[in-house]
Amino acid sequence: MKRLVILVLSIVALLGLFACNEKDEEKVQEPGMVKAQQKPKGGINQNVVAVVGAEEITVDDFNKYVKTLPQGQQEWANSPQGKKYIIDTLVNSKLIEQEFARRGLDKNSEYVNRIENYKRQLMTEFIQKDLIKEDIKVTDEEAEKYYKEHEREFNVPEQVKIMDMVVAQEKEAQEIIGRLKKGEDFGTLAANLSIDQFTKSRSGDLPPFTRDARPDIAQAAFSAKKPNEIIGPVKTSQGFHIIKFVKKIPPQSKSFDEVKESLKARLVTIKRNEVYQNFLKGLKESGNVKLNDEFIEGKKEQ
Repeated sequence: MKRLVILVLSIVALLGLFACNEKDEEKVQEPGMVKAQQKPKGGINQNVVAVVGAEEITVDDFNKYVKTLPQGQQEWANSPQGKKYIIDTLVNSKLIEQEFARRGLDKNSEYVNRIENYKRQLMTEFIQKDLIKEDIKVTDEEAEKYYKEHEREFNVPEQVKIMDMVVAQEKEAQEIIGRLKKGEDFGTLAANLSIDQFTKSRSGDLPPFTRDARPDIAQAAFSAKKPNEIIGPVKTSQGFHIIKFVKKIPPQSKSFDEVKESLKARLVTIKRNEVYQNFLKGLKESGNVKLNDEFIEGKKEQ
């Protein structure tokens, strides 16, 4: 009898040990992991963050998107709000992709051509990166030499800032000037009435310019004395200009020290382009390239 009791107690102890081990295994299981025999929550595979129709958006898709974000946003992407936002973005993209294909727009000639152009740009970009793997250095001496050779570029003469509109008839220009003097807004009238698309699209606002840049209207623009002064009509080949004077910008001269760093960046770009152009030249020389001169010159086959 005593032996029987000991045997029963031993069996109970072993069963308890197995139960404890099973609980311990459950405790050390990594967060987010799902056992093979368990059905994932909502019926979605553990490696999938969303399902759109018959297509899945995976954790890998999510991580690839996160890697394109700045470092600070990558940390935010791991928060519940960040995950929800990014998954919504991926879902929206997938929906657009599916609808795009459903409408047959993936075969649209303009779309195909633009994709091909973009691929060519990407290939050029990656070739340049592969060609130039080390940083290009530009010395202070090189930058100063460039500055002296292009010194005129860094000495900008006096400029004028104006608003402008163009109409076809002088009589119409005079009527608009009358409306402006009564207080109507120049930008609104320019946007509605100018026949020049540039001034129309910008509501009459022009970038500052020098006398040499716009000789057709420079004399009138530079003759103004007071801000908001209305000048015109000024006749040019475009039509009749109505000008609103804004301000004059004094001549500006920038020293080498002021532009040194920007010049170095410019020279890096120039050097990179030289490397690429020499590379292309070598490819052409070794690639047996032939051009159709008759096509270039516009000759037709007889």
